[in-house]
Amino acid sequence: MVDTMTICHSFKSYEDYKEIFKTIREQAKRINPAQPLHTENGKQITYAFAGYGISEWVFKKNRRIYIKLRPKLMIESGNYDDVLNVYDIPELYKKFKNIMNELNVSGIADLRIWQVKRIDYAVDIIVQQEMIPAYIKLFHKGNIRELLLSGDTSRRYKDAGNNLYLVSGNCCVNFYDRYTTSCLKRNKNPDKYKNADNRYGTLRFEIQLRKPNVSKMKKRRLIRNNTVSDFLDISICKYYILKYYDEIIGKGDYYPYYEALSRCKSDVRKNTLCFIHNEGSVHKAKETFINQGDNKRKRSKQFSKLINSLEKAGINPVTTDGAHIENLYDKLLYAIEGSNRFQIKRRKIHNER
Repeated sequence: MVDTMTICHSFKSYEDYKEIFKTIREQAKRINPAQPLHTENGKQITYAFAGYGISEWVFKKNRRIYIKLRPKLMIESGNYDDVLNVYDIPELYKKFKNIMNELNVSGIADLRIWQVKRIDYAVDIIVQQEMIPAYIKLFHKGNIRELLLSGDTSRRYKDAGNNLYLVSGNCCVNFYDRYTTSCLKRNKNPDKYKNADNRYGTLRFEIQLRKPNVSKMKKRRLIRNNTVSDFLDISICKYYILKYYDEIIGKGDYYPYYEALSRCKSDVRKNTLCFIHNEGSVHKAKETFINQGDNKRKRSKQFSKLINSLEKAGINPVTTDGAHIENLYDKLLYAIEGSNRFQIKRRKIHNER
């Protein structure tokens, strides 16, 4: 559910802030003298508590402290691979409190009330390892909005064979091959990623909310407050991962071009599929389609209707070079909801497609 998160605590009193600062400075020296609290890019930062699952501890002049947290690592020492699940949350609260008490900063030990400044929701599914590059290639041809394609980072990774990496403003979409990625990291840090082989056949779907739009999330009734207890909710993870999966990939299976054509029962669907096939990708076809008319907003809606028509027939607008490839939506949904290990909170979530 959650890979990493950056959390924040604000102090009303400068004296309280200063006291925590002094305590953490001394604790950093004690625990890891090689990583003292020091000035870096205009802020006071230490990496001394990485062994606790706290990658960074940052003090800023506005009486705020920030912690970059790896929740699963905090509750399971040495576990750099797995994500925090719903059933881990009580243990995370308990562990965080114990660590803060151990560091003599009990005044900030209640993790539930810390504010969230960034959170990375992630879900892993198991597929055949040899199929992952094929899936990534198909993902790159999906219905990717221009805003996600136009950034420098997105353009740099546009031909990546082991991931679909899209960055736009405060959001990042990262669908990637965990095994290949872990092996590359193991080459640089063998001890930390010694279990890379365990990621064989694992495809990760990750949505990074780098600066969560709290007001918009409140309007959608995803959260009530900007607190850790609000964000650690499987319903939010489900909302964002399925939102971007459905938008970019959709639910239809992938077929060879001529087989997909034979499944189209109307000329409109056949013409749509032919047009996308000739353009090479859904996003390129969408750009061409929109530019063929004066009213771009209207043309965009028309294109979406054409895509939806194919999806209703169970056909993905992206076609394969050979065999039929199943869509991963059901596997992804099952991985999010789990095999009866926990219950998703039933709440009304408005899907923006």
